[in-house]
Amino acid sequence: MSSLFAGHSLFEAAKLRCQLTGESFQTARTEIADSGLVLTAPEPAQEMLEARVLAALLEKFGRHQPTAVGGPYGITRVSPRLAEIRVNVGRAQLPRWAAALAPIQHADGSMTGLAGLRWIETGKAIVLHLSSPGARIVLAGTFAKDWQRALAEATAGGRLLAGPGDAPIGPAERERAEQEEVRLSGCAAMLAGLLRRIIVVDQLAELPFNSESAVELRLRADSAGVLRLTDFSTGRARLSAPWVRLHVPAELWPSAVGAQRHGFSAGAAVRALLAAAPPLPEVIDRRPSNEFGDAAIEEGGDALALCMLAGLAIQPIAVAAATWALDVADRQLADPQAGYLFDEPGGWVANRRRYAEDWVNETGPVDPPGAIALLRDHTLDLSALGRLGYLPSVDVDAHPLLAARLPQEGTQILLALLDWALAAATRPAAPRYRWHQITPRAATEDFPRLLPHARWVAAHPLPGSQVPLQLRVDYGGSVNTFCYEIHAGPEGVPVWVHHAQPAMRFGTGPSLAAAIIMAEHAALESSLGAEKLRTAERRLLIPRSLPADADPTLPELITEAAPDGQVLDLFDLVASLRTFADQELHLAGGPEPGPTYTSAADGHWSGPDNRPELGSITAIVEQDYVLPATRDGEAANIASVDSTAYRRHLAAHRCALDPFAACYLAAADAAAGPLLFSTRHAAGVAALRDADFAVLQSLDPRPPSSDLERVILELPVEIGQIVDFFQQWYDRRYPSQE
Repeated sequence: MSSLFAGHSLFEAAKLRCQLTGESFQTARTEIADSGLVLTAPEPAQEMLEARVLAALLEKFGRHQPTAVGGPYGITRVSPRLAEIRVNVGRAQLPRWAAALAPIQHADGSMTGLAGLRWIETGKAIVLHLSSPGARIVLAGTFAKDWQRALAEATAGGRLLAGPGDAPIGPAERERAEQEEVRLSGCAAMLAGLLRRIIVVDQLAELPFNSESAVELRLRADSAGVLRLTDFSTGRARLSAPWVRLHVPAELWPSAVGAQRHGFSAGAAVRALLAAAPPLPEVIDRRPSNEFGDAAIEEGGDALALCMLAGLAIQPIAVAAATWALDVADRQLADPQAGYLFDEPGGWVANRRRYAEDWVNETGPVDPPGAIALLRDHTLDLSALGRLGYLPSVDVDAHPLLAARLPQEGTQILLALLDWALAAATRPAAPRYRWHQITPRAATEDFPRLLPHARWVAAHPLPGSQVPLQLRVDYGGSVNTFCYEIHAGPEGVPVWVHHAQPAMRFGTGPSLAAAIIMAEHAALESSLGAEKLRTAERRLLIPRSLPADADPTLPELITEAAPDGQVLDLFDLVASLRTFADQELHLAGGPEPGPTYTSAADGHWSGPDNRPELGSITAIVEQDYVLPATRDGEAANIASVDSTAYRRHLAAHRCALDPFAACYLAAADAAAGPLLFSTRHAAGVAALRDADFAVLQSLDPRPPSSDLERVILELPVEIGQIVDFFQQWYDRRYPSQE
């Protein structure tokens, strides 16, 4: 069972349930009264059926806008029960459901859908079931004729392996069904829990920073083969359960038997984590004071170990707080209803990353499970604990405003201790990394950065790629500050790309062990979305392979790249031209007339890996906007943007130019020899005005811009007018709300 009714009035419980299921208030009230639970957890066979169904829907629907399909995956509402779930699906989405679920044998021998799925047609519902007795999903409000019509559409060109009733299951279908269940066994509880709370997916689309109002949840296997639910809704992979990201009350999260999946105390997990971390250099090794001694940790000083993990000074108040936090953590981990802790993909350390990284366009961290008991039942002096947050750099007594905030600071320290205890206890068993210390080096001689005192690295290989991810932890000298970063390479990428800042993921931890597990979580998250991960050059970390004779067209490139926002439009191109104009105008009249730019044939980029030089107008635009940079030695590096070689380069990295930007850049980069920007700009503007506007516009499959023809006619040749021209265009496109 899950989501206990206790502690809520029936009215409050029904309101909570409605927010997750989409049911009417009266239906939710009736369901709760019948079961005594806000939400029920399914029986094992039912859980697997729901997991298989949702996994198929994730694949079939992919990235979509719930408002466009009547709800997430076409679902308007669900009514979860112990041995069934009733699902209302919009009639227009039934063909996609049938294509995702119906077991179909195709002419080439392949099989799609859910192997072993069968159904029963009733008056106003279709009952989906497997051979397992009792497990069923009721498509409520779905008429048999609508389901049959959807099946006919999905089966075109193939053979339906099932029909109404209990059609026999052949050996091949049975074997496939068993394989599917084995594959999903590790994440079945999470998938079934998500289907029973499907409206949280709708809420992901409604977050204010989700500009497309789209959701994209995928199952991705990590390097150990473990499937993890990964959220791509905001464009980059996020390893975080939806109910955590949305701050759904913890009593409404899915439950599982945590004690069976844990097996040792939180304190033991913390000590194991510290023991596995590389040794610290002697100059930064922070050991407990002599009041406790090293032996205390080795002999079971769990609280001391937690203080070290959380970066707290070893004082009696800190040890008392850590002892209390470990006690609360153990109670949470042992509670059969708290198994949801293990369903936070990649471990509870994700919550500490929310603090460390302050994710842009993301919901913030949540209070850890058990926080209410942690803060309600303690006997600690929170003001004394809060002082540790300012040591050793700040004299709190000299700052009355800080002194007044000590209780709040103590509360945050106590919550962090519980967070770290849970993070250590839920650290994934795999993958494990081989960390080692190296001598930190600069990216280039001209850009050394402030090198850290010490650096530790580990590698995360990516399947199908010669470029690994490098996990990096740096110690820069500040007390309790260990910076972690995720970089591409060093193999397979130029030196400057490997050392590029900002890193793909980055944050700080209070200790080496803390920074290491946050880096490991960040690397796992990055690897699961590696097919969408881009380096500092805007290149895909894992480029798409293309047939040897592929010659992609502009419409094909735009169609492929537009959903991810990877199309360079004329608007963005003109925005970048302001920089070129400013540089030339600033130097006008001086001994040097201004920077010059090469032709495409002379190379967009040139020079060594650690100090590449940008040559063409296109190369500068690549650096500023969405175009993926070319590299010295590649065919695209000496090709015009309107050539097959360059279009293949764009296709490999799922990027595109709109036809007008391509027309401008091809002309601007055409003339031989180093030339001023003003000369190349004049050529680009002339090409735009000479081109057939209707022909160029026909190459862009997206809705046309109403003022683009006017923009081309008014685009100034005189570079001193570009800044004002762009500001006017910007104001028309984004009028002020004042």
